[in-house]
Amino acid sequence: MPPLPVINGVYRCTFDWRAGLGGPTAANVMHFQNTTGTITALWTALNANVTAAMWNGISSSASIFQVVITPLDGTTATAIFTTGSGAAWSGSATGDWIPQAAGVIGLKTAHRGRQYQGRLFTPFIAETVVTNGSFSAPLAATQVAWDNFRSAMNTSSYPWVVASYGFGFHKSRGSGGTIVLTPVTWTPHANAVLTNQYQATLGTMRRRQTRLRP
Repeated sequence: MPPLPVINGVYRCTFDWRAGLGGPTAANVMHFQNTTGTITALWTALNANVTAAMWNGISSSASIFQVVITPLDGTTATAIFTTGSGAAWSGSATGDWIPQAAGVIGLKTAHRGRQYQGRLFTPFIAETVVTNGSFSAPLAATQVAWDNFRSAMNTSSYPWVVASYGFGFHKSRGSGGTIVLTPVTWTPHANAVLTNQYQATLGTMRRRQTRLRP
């Protein structure tokens, strides 16, 4: 993995999850931007604006135990904030969580193309909120909660952004049909999230899941 890029005023925030004491872990990564902001002020905004409804479908056995904030300025040290045990940082759904399954939030900016879109994966989805592979009952309320979070972070002067780190791969086919991955680079950048859609179909890190998704 290449080193983190330098993107003016952008903060990389990792929400670290854990399912039970000593259980498996997972992470959400989001980015926020304020060219005159501070790590502490961003943490204050997150702590004020994150709500329990954002994690409606996540098992009550899972919670966010810390938030790791790294300014993408190339110099400032990372800071770690402990969340405590409040409801805003915990799942609330009953039942066991489904291994390898995650909720998916699609992120759109004002521009087209893969550099300007993103996804956020919410882990430890409870089996009680899933019907035929889809996130069911709490989907609408969860969508509203994420819309409200995006709006609140804008009001707090730390808008949610899609950060493009400036590297990737171009996929092509070589002789015999083999897949060839060619590294490509561009100038790192960030763009404000204009819409965020909590999708009904569950996701996973496994490549084959893409065959189930639009």
